[in-house]
Amino acid sequence: MKFIDKIYIYMNEKKLIEFIGFLLLFSFIWLRFISQRLPKDIPFALSLICLLLLLFICFIYIVNIYKMCKPSI
Repeated sequence: MKFIDKIYIYMNEKKLIEFIGFLLLFSFIWLRFISQRLPKDIPFALSLICLLLLLFICFIYIVNIYKMCKPSI
């Protein structure tokens, strides 16, 4: 019952609806414009430095998303 209550509270804040809208908009843009223009085989060579840089960028992105969703008082 606690899980359903949390979902109900989250839907009341309209964040879930906004997130679903963002996913629909992103998928529309991706499927309509971007995916048709990409080559079928994209070469991707990942070195250790590139991996660390990619992880660092993902970490900063996650921290920013967390701060946007849970602002401090």
